[in-house]
Amino acid sequence: MTNQAVDAVTSRARKSYAPITTIPAWPVRFAVHCLFACFQLIPASLARAFARRYGPRLLVKRRRRRQIVEANLAICFPQLDIAARDAMRDDFARKLVYAMYSSLRLWWGSRNQLHDQVRIEGAEHLEAARAQNRPVMLLVPHTVGLEIGGLALATQFPMLGLTSEPKSPLKRWIWRRLRGRYADCILDRSLPVQRVLAELKAGRILYYLPDQDHGHLRHSVFVPFFGQLTCTMRGVGRLLALTRPLLLPCVTSLDFAGGRYTVKIFPPAPESGANVEENCRMVRRELEKLIRLQPEDYCWTLRIFNNQQDGTPNPLYPPPSLQDCV
Repeated sequence: MTNQAVDAVTSRARKSYAPITTIPAWPVRFAVHCLFACFQLIPASLARAFARRYGPRLLVKRRRRRQIVEANLAICFPQLDIAARDAMRDDFARKLVYAMYSSLRLWWGSRNQLHDQVRIEGAEHLEAARAQNRPVMLLVPHTVGLEIGGLALATQFPMLGLTSEPKSPLKRWIWRRLRGRYADCILDRSLPVQRVLAELKAGRILYYLPDQDHGHLRHSVFVPFFGQLTCTMRGVGRLLALTRPLLLPCVTSLDFAGGRYTVKIFPPAPESGANVEENCRMVRRELEKLIRLQPEDYCWTLRIFNNQQDGTPNPLYPPPSLQDCV
């Protein structure tokens, strides 16, 4: 799709966000601009060398985060011994650090630079889905490259993203400014679902990441995920039941050695139906398939098994009140 076509579909670009009532003072904004300019001066090879050496060390020092990662890997890959899981943990830490560097470079980067480091495979599946005049969603797991992949897609297709905005005005301004250079429609999750439905009806493609455990037990269902019954919001299944979309699995993977990202779009998943719980099962099943393709890319710092069926928190995770060890 040409940029002109995308712009035509996304003419409501800047209405996506509620206005920021508190904008950082100009000295703060200037300091942020200067800080992010420094990342343009760091060669990718040097960033990879830093991530390779210090990524695992940084994660090990953050005791709480490391404990979550190790618990997740033990739950999801019980067939692996400790050494293999530790190797996967270290690979994840390296990729996470490099992905953060890649994301921060977007502050002063260009669309051409973004396209140079991201390859999109399976775009024909997305084009074919859009041609059917039905709602289209990309089912995406939280991988280290999801920001890069999502913004690359947004420069070529009329995408719709959902996010939970930071409470800090400075962080909110930073993320809005960074993402707004490449994507034109990112909605806060707190907005009514009718807004999402309106955007889907207008032809946007939802970049959907329903793999977190948000903990609203009364509004959730427990379905299998990596062999465990995992708390999943019923809203996931309801949205699929309501819209009956073409749901295309999609994942962004990072080739650490080359510093390049690949967005893979797969043919549509099985059709969703009216059964909310079965829709949730299908979503978790498809997400697990995507994560297993390159598991070291997944964001294992997420509390994906945080809640148990009896309402108690997972004892393998540290209490949320604990502070990170730095």
